[in-house]
Amino acid sequence: MIKFVIVDDNIKFVNKLSNIVRRYMMKCDFEYEIAGFTQYNDDFVKITRDDSCFKIYFLDIETDESSGLDVVRYIREGLNDWISVLVIVTSHTEYKYEALGNRLFLLDFVSKLNDLENTIKDDLARALAIYSSKKRAVSFETKKEVTKIDYENIIMIKKLKASKQVLITSSVGEHKVTKNINEIIKELDIRFIQTSRSTIINKDYIETFDKTTNTITFTNGSTTSDISRRFKKEVVRRVTNNL
Repeated sequence: MIKFVIVDDNIKFVNKLSNIVRRYMMKCDFEYEIAGFTQYNDDFVKITRDDSCFKIYFLDIETDESSGLDVVRYIREGLNDWISVLVIVTSHTEYKYEALGNRLFLLDFVSKLNDLENTIKDDLARALAIYSSKKRAVSFETKKEVTKIDYENIIMIKKLKASKQVLITSSVGEHKVTKNINEIIKELDIRFIQTSRSTIINKDYIETFDKTTNTITFTNGSTTSDISRRFKKEVVRRVTNNL
């Protein structure tokens, strides 16, 4: 699922940009939604914390209440979200070099006054290419053969004690892989949550979460209570939003 998030203090422009996106996406085979806002309010913040979708943002650089650059910084650094695509759309072109120079990995800085529709279409093409190119499987080599486990099949990844291997539990079986847990988490997408230094889970398979005992039960009946103090706050936030 792709969620387009459009913010501009002019509702007419929000609607205009939504229509450009909608016309473009009619030609594409992707499931998507569009959420439009005239300010960076609580509902907007709620979407930024939603890990169930791939987000493409078109953000106004300046509204009556907030700075778009501050919001970009919040998404990247506050939420540690370096996956979503961010585009600034504004008539304040004087902020361009400041915005692009902040190392916040903007896809583009778009002027409302300069061939808007074609520019947005180009950015949509690039954003969808980024979405399509995201890794969708963990790859590893065994007996000179490369094996891939699709993300959607992975339930849990756990480091084996006194070993350089991890155990990948999936809906199609278990696999022992010689990989570092810290390297694996960098490859995965937003459906995965690290719960401790040795465990990663796929939130799509969570059935229940008992905060009292720190026990997560998965849809296949397996459980884990390996939630460390360091990761617990983030685990509670993301798991609670998922249930």
